[in-house]
Amino acid sequence: MQRKDSMRQKVSHVAVIGAGSGGLLAALGIRKINPHIKVTVIHSSKVAVIGVGESTQPNLPHYLHYFLELPFGEFYREVRPTWKLGLRFNWGKRDHFNYPFMSQFDYRPSRDLREMGFYCGDDVRYLNMVSAAMDFEGSPVFKASDGRVRMHYNHAYHIENRRLVAYLMTKLSEFGISVVDAEVQDFDLDEQGHVKQVKLADQKPIGADLWIDSSGFHSLLLARKLGVRFLPFTDQLFCEKAVVGGHGYDSPEEPLRPYTGVDTMNCGWCFTIDHDDISNCGYVYSANHISDDEATAEFLKFRPRIKDTHIIPFRSGRYENSWVRNVIGIGNATGFVEPLEATALALICRSCINLAFTLNASQEVTASMIERYNRDSASAWDITRDFITLHYAFNDRINNDFWQACRAELPSKLGYYQPILEFYQQNGPTSVMAKHLLKEGDLFKLDGFLSLAIGMKVPHNKQIKVSKQERQAFNALRTQFRELGQNALDSRTAFKVVRDPSFNWPMPSLPDHFQQGW
Repeated sequence: MQRKDSMRQKVSHVAVIGAGSGGLLAALGIRKINPHIKVTVIHSSKVAVIGVGESTQPNLPHYLHYFLELPFGEFYREVRPTWKLGLRFNWGKRDHFNYPFMSQFDYRPSRDLREMGFYCGDDVRYLNMVSAAMDFEGSPVFKASDGRVRMHYNHAYHIENRRLVAYLMTKLSEFGISVVDAEVQDFDLDEQGHVKQVKLADQKPIGADLWIDSSGFHSLLLARKLGVRFLPFTDQLFCEKAVVGGHGYDSPEEPLRPYTGVDTMNCGWCFTIDHDDISNCGYVYSANHISDDEATAEFLKFRPRIKDTHIIPFRSGRYENSWVRNVIGIGNATGFVEPLEATALALICRSCINLAFTLNASQEVTASMIERYNRDSASAWDITRDFITLHYAFNDRINNDFWQACRAELPSKLGYYQPILEFYQQNGPTSVMAKHLLKEGDLFKLDGFLSLAIGMKVPHNKQIKVSKQERQAFNALRTQFRELGQNALDSRTAFKVVRDPSFNWPMPSLPDHFQQGW
């Protein structure tokens, strides 16, 4: 229990422990709208940056370019991201279905039509221009009828973590952020249990008013120093390991998939993330249902171009509170769900926005601010856990012990999504009650739920008679979206366009919704 009388504190100096992507994004975000606050990043260059290919959600480019206002052109040159228009699921009864970052099932295109989801049967293709582009292996760069090209900006990135971290490090001095390169030895607490200063190897201790724990899974402050309780997600999420690897391309012109591939495996699933020079893959699996050697053999049979692999264990869950006394956990230091849906950086960006605006709201931090932050953070983590659980609960592509256990146990453990599922089963894919069913902290919204429910053919009892006029109008829309999708440039061709110095990038500017926080 946090003492409310001890939590009224002015913040003039924030110290960030760790210089991974989470710590750097937090440091830059705080300084962006709080130039009066001193920010220091403390890290050791002896700790290697984990070089992984990461899949993201659209809030990462939104945070980078519209909140931090980092230039598109510079970022594309230095970090060399590839595009992710959504996810391609080889999952459930269908051959495949897309989950694009653009509404496809929950919107009504006109007064004369219901939500698009009501008209979908066996064919769920071409429900918007982005999903259509995915089916044609296209990019977010579309060729218009006048011959010019235009980019659709509601997409995410596939990104290589070393390049991202290296780029963000170059931005620290530009934002007026100090960097201390030293190994952390310990932390001193004051009489109230607040972190007072950090002890460093071969350097004087450094004090601060507020501490950001971005030390990854080590969670040096939240877990080790403050002893915050960890809440596991293992009763809903059974996967706890991944065997990963990558391969190059046979040709520099080999196509890049503009989506994260998600394939059902015997005891979990496999991701495929294409970068411009390598394709990264991984089999996320339940160690209780398959051994490491068996998982590796299944993975290499599925992706035979991969030669070298390694196994990464992970722990799914979150700490009870993200903000304890004067310590705030960011990223893996405060929790991890699992790789499905690429929520790690999405939750980091969300936390960074909330933290930056919380510090900007007042000259001092109060107990009610901390309570609100913790409540919001816990909700975001738990909703994300429940959304991932939904994927496993209804995937009937494989019938073995692992998937039978998922289908038997998980439909009753959907938490936040339980009433949403029940409403859908009774009323179909209507958006009428969305604002009453959805909560703040839901990264996926109603269309995310519908993409999975309709994609996996979860049945509903709503029977609607579709008129001939409605069906014609719906089919005309699909034809229009299909034609737009065919006009999307493939990623390699599109990168040649956007990396040209003459390409007309938009000027990053803070959208209105950022003014209210995220």
